[in-house]
Amino acid sequence: MKLGGERGPQLTRAAGARYDFAALWEAAPATLEEIFLRGSTPHAADIAGWEYRGRNHAPIAEVIRVKRFTKVFSPLPPAPTVNPAPVISGHNLWVEQAGGPRDPWIPLTREGRPWRHGWYEVVPVDPRTVDGRYPHALLIDYGRGANPWHHPARVLRDYVVQVYPDDPSLLVGKAYAALGSLRVLAGHFTMLRVAPAPRDG
Repeated sequence: MKLGGERGPQLTRAAGARYDFAALWEAAPATLEEIFLRGSTPHAADIAGWEYRGRNHAPIAEVIRVKRFTKVFSPLPPAPTVNPAPVISGHNLWVEQAGGPRDPWIPLTREGRPWRHGWYEVVPVDPRTVDGRYPHALLIDYGRGANPWHHPARVLRDYVVQVYPDDPSLLVGKAYAALGSLRVLAGHFTMLRVAPAPRDG
């Protein structure tokens, strides 16, 4: 199954200006939803090996201190011989919550290292499955990641799209909680590619 594709036309702001991360930071849920539905499928090679800063837009995110986050996507593994679709692994980093879209994302540390959590794998959306509702997105599946069985992140299923077909740096997503066969919407999130992922993750 191919990781990549294009959809559109995408929304623009007043006078035809494109959305950027700062504009998405302030966007209403209805706007984020329309941008998400018009988005393009990110190519694996454009997100693998990169670090993205992000914002969760659900009101509860600020209460539970996950409004700001960093996602680290690992480099692509060697090409498989059986399954031609690459799988990207990754994890989140806890960061300080204060600040706006142009302020630094400051990682929290544990034992002198960035504090990792929420491991996942990124795979194509399979329309035949319970998680197949957005075939134009990539699926960030925390159920496939190396999270302890009791970790709450295991229930997360995130769909992510590229806002503009020619700009892999700006992504919009929708997060769901998997409760058995039920999927409960948790809210939108936005991400901006900022730097190559550190070699040690």
